[in-house]
Order: sequence, then C-alpha cells, then structure tokens
Amino acid sequence: MAVVSPAARAKVLQAICDDGPITVSGDSMEPTLHTGDRIAVRVDPSPSVGDVIVFVDGESQTVVHRLVAHFGSTYVCLGDNRRALDPLIEAACIVGVAQAIISGDEQISITATTGLARASQLRRALLGVIYGFGLWLRRRKTPTASKTESEVRDVAT
Repeated sequence: MAVVSPAARAKVLQAICDDGPITVSGDSMEPTLHTGDRIAVRVDPSPSVGDVIVFVDGESQTVVHRLVAHFGSTYVCLGDNRRALDPLIEAACIVGVAQAIISGDEQISITATTGLARASQLRRALLGVIYGFGLWLRRRKTPTASKTESEVRDVAT
C-alpha cells in the first residue's frame, strides 16, 4: 500500500495551483489520455468510482489513473491501458479528479471521452472490487489459534 509524505502531496497540489493543467506522459491511460495531453484537475480528496484521479504513489511520482474501487480509506486504481491493478493507495495520496482535456482554448470533458471504453472499464472495475475487497478482508482478519490434529479428533468424537 502506498504511503505518501505530506510534502510530496503538497508539492503536486502547489504545482496544480501555480502551473495550472498537468501534462500527461506515458501510455497507461490510452485511449482516454495520450502523452502530451494537458488535463484540468479539481482538487478533491473524495473521488467516485470511475473518476480519473491524480494521486502520488509510494515513490512520490504523480500518477493519473482511473479509480475502480474503494473500501473505507483504501483505493484501487487502474490505468485504462493496463491489465494489472496499481498498488493500493490511501486517501491521503489522492490529489484530485481530472475534469477535462485542454486543447488550445477548448476543454473536452473526460467523461465524454470514455464512453467507448465503458464496457471494458466496468469489467475491470468489477475485478478491482473483487481484488480490493479480498485485500481489505485480509487486512481486517484477526489471527485465530489453529487447533492441533488431536484437538480436532477429540471434538469429532
């Protein structure tokens, strides 16, 4: 699970406030976002499943991926062009929600660009929910003492 220093998160927040849109690099969010796309970000620490979010990972890198599930303050994300889920992140890692792709003077809503990929996203989201729920259960499970083989035989007779 990603643990982020407040300083790393503050650095990204300050960049958003000072510099405006974030420039995307990499192919993990294709076909929704491409290298060089600029996105407007709304600072929002409580995104909804399906939102494209900006967060800081455990290595203090800024990441733009889709939120596929959350359990309490634990979030599961996935790039639109990825099969493997990101490591779990905590709410403190989240910087905001991507609102629009900025092209010149035009802003295109991110939700409008994702309509074609929605079926595959729903499938991935379901897998994310199952995976995340399993991890969440494992973290909450308290260890129990296991019975020895002789104790099991005694109970059975």
